[in-house]
Amino acid sequence: MYDRAGTRRTGPGHPAARSAEGVEDPLLARPAGPRLAGVDVARAVALVMIVGAHLLLFSTDDGEPTSAYVRGSEGAALFAMLAGVGVGLAHGRRPAAGARAWAAAAVALTVRAVALVALGLALGHVVDYEEHAVVVLMTFGLLFLLAVPLLRLGPPALAALAVVLAVGVPVLTHLLRPVLPTPQLVNPTVADLAAEPWAWLAQLTLTGIYPALAWAAYLCAGMALGRLDLSSTQRSAQLLLGGIALALLASLASWLLVTGFGGADRLAAAESRLVGTDGVQDALAWGLSPADPRGSLWWLAIDAPHSGTPLDLLRTTGVAVAVTAGCLLLARVLPAVVVRPLAAAGSLTLTLYTLHLLALTWFPDAWGEPLTFVAHVAAGLVLAPLWLRVARRGPVESVVRGLETAAARAVPSPPRS
Repeated sequence: MYDRAGTRRTGPGHPAARSAEGVEDPLLARPAGPRLAGVDVARAVALVMIVGAHLLLFSTDDGEPTSAYVRGSEGAALFAMLAGVGVGLAHGRRPAAGARAWAAAAVALTVRAVALVALGLALGHVVDYEEHAVVVLMTFGLLFLLAVPLLRLGPPALAALAVVLAVGVPVLTHLLRPVLPTPQLVNPTVADLAAEPWAWLAQLTLTGIYPALAWAAYLCAGMALGRLDLSSTQRSAQLLLGGIALALLASLASWLLVTGFGGADRLAAAESRLVGTDGVQDALAWGLSPADPRGSLWWLAIDAPHSGTPLDLLRTTGVAVAVTAGCLLLARVLPAVVVRPLAAAGSLTLTLYTLHLLALTWFPDAWGEPLTFVAHVAAGLVLAPLWLRVARRGPVESVVRGLETAAARAVPSPPRS
C-alpha cells in the first residue's frame, strides 16, 4: 500500500523495512526501506519508452526520426539513472558506514552485476541486435560493478563526478577510438567474449551504443538523487525544474555550436570523405552508429539520440531527472487506480524486460505495428499487479535477489578487538 506521500508502508518486521543485504535498481526493484511509488512509476515509464523504441517505427515518411526513436534513447538513460537512484535509496541518505556494511553491499552489488551480465549473455543467443533489440543488461552489470567504489560518496561528490564523466569520457573515447577495435553490431554471447575479450571490453565500456564508463554519469547522478529526500514535494519540484533546465541548456548549447558557430559546416567539410555530406546530416538527426567513423572533434558538439557526446549525456540526464521528479509528484495526486498498475510494473521491470525481448523473437513480424506496442504495455500493466498478489517480487528478480542476499549474508563480521 502507498500513503498520500507516495510511500509504500511496511511494518518494522517486514523484509523491506530492514537495512537489507540487497540494493535496488530499475530492473531489480525491492528497496531496503519504504518504497516510493513515484520511483516505481518512473521505472514503468522508462520501460514503456524502451518498448516503444523496439516496436514502433523509427522513421517518418520524410526520413526524420520519430518520437519513439528519440524517446527510446531517453528511456535508456532513465533506466540507467534509476539504477543509481536505487543504489542511493538502498543505502539511505548517508553513505554506508562500517566495514561489514560496506563489504556486504559491495558483495551484493558484485553478485548482481554478474547475474545481469550472465542473463544478458544468455539473451544474446536469441535476441538479434539488428532484427530485434540491443540487450542492455551487460552494461547494467558493469554499472553495478562501478557503483561499488562509489558507495561511500555523498550527493555533492556524486553529482560532481557525474559531470566529470559526462564531459570527460566521451572526449577520451573520441581520442582513443582510432586505436580501439571497431565495435561489432551484435549482442554478445559467452563465445564472443571468450574469442575476443579485449575487443568486447572496449566495446562494453567505451565504444558501444551503451558504453558503461560514459553511462556511469547516469549512475552517479542517480546515486546522488537517491541520497536526497525524495519524499519531499519541494525537493521533487526543485528536481523537476532543474532537470528541465539542464536538458534545455544542453540542447541550446548543441544548437549554438552546430548551427550558430558553424559546427555542421565544419563537420561537412572535415568528414565528407568518411561519411559524405548526407551522412553528416543524418548523424545530426539520428546520431552515430558505434561503428561509424568520426574524426573531427566537432562531433562532440551534437546531442542526437545515442550519440554519447557530452551534450547528449547532459541532455538525457536532465530528461531523466525531470521524468523521475515528475513521476514522484504525480504519484502523490493521481488516483490509486492509475498509480498501482504502473508502480507494480515498475517493480517487475527485469522480468517484464526479459519477457519483452523474448516476445520480440517469438513474433518478429509484429514490429512496426502500434497494436503490438499496446499489447506489450497492456500485458505488463495487467500481469504485474496480478503477480504481486501471490509473490513479493518477479520471478527473475527473486532469483537475482536470492543470490545477492545469500552472498551478502556470507560476509563475515570483523573480529572484535
